[in-house]
Amino acid sequence: MSDLIGPHLAHLRAAGMSPQTIRGRERVLRCLAQQLPHGLDLASTEELELWLGHEGWAPKTRETYWSHMVGFYRWATGGHTQRLDWNPAEDIRRPRAPGGLPRPVTDAQLRHALDELDRPWYRAVLLAAAVGMRASEVARADREDVTEERVLILGKGGKTRSVPTDPMVWAEVRDDSGPLFLYRGHQLDGDTLSERTSRMLTKIGLADVTLHRFRHWFGTVVQREYRDLRVTQELMGHASPATTAGYAALTDGQRRTAVAALSDVLSSALRAEHQPDCGRLVPTAALNAPA
Repeated sequence: MSDLIGPHLAHLRAAGMSPQTIRGRERVLRCLAQQLPHGLDLASTEELELWLGHEGWAPKTRETYWSHMVGFYRWATGGHTQRLDWNPAEDIRRPRAPGGLPRPVTDAQLRHALDELDRPWYRAVLLAAAVGMRASEVARADREDVTEERVLILGKGGKTRSVPTDPMVWAEVRDDSGPLFLYRGHQLDGDTLSERTSRMLTKIGLADVTLHRFRHWFGTVVQREYRDLRVTQELMGHASPATTAGYAALTDGQRRTAVAALSDVLSSALRAEHQPDCGRLVPTAALNAPA
């Protein structure tokens, strides 16, 4: 195991990288250290390319692994303190990962989720659909970031965006304090929250639905209603307008069941009472190392 992994992760923390990014970087580096013939420190370009060329990975996964690998070697060979003599990843090109269109839930799926889910999963779906939060953003959201007029969201890369507060969201959180999402008194990280929400959605008959698809619903409705990619980009917290452009490709014809306005759909799905979730929290399974 390379002695450089720990210092590299400390560097990422000092730079303000998100815990989710740091966990992903650690996972990939430890897999590399275990699977490369001579470990991270003595790897050749050919060995890295062979590892990155694993046939079982989706294009987006391969691109993510490339990014973690390149980031490590740039740090290890750059700056005033060179930890390695050369960068074996320098000439490895970024894998092509064609962008896919958003996959928003249908309005019927949204209504079903809000009708059937108990707290805190109901709240997670509401924040994703009404405010456009990612799972990691829901996990770290705090009541002090919400007023009746706006929600401040700490997004990727430590960037903050402001989204107008939907009346249903304000009604849901106005009497709270502290973290907006708690499971049995504890905060979950974004990955665990996403996984657990998917399990709860499966239990209510939405087996192919993830929490992120409710965020896609938010972006789709915003773009359809206001038809301004810049507005959609700002509200979604996209770094690149190219990411937002996919929402413009979803035509009204593809979304015939869409409601006239976001608030109306959410309001119609609100139940009078929600019972607390009584299921036992199953710890997140360890991610499988790449083969």
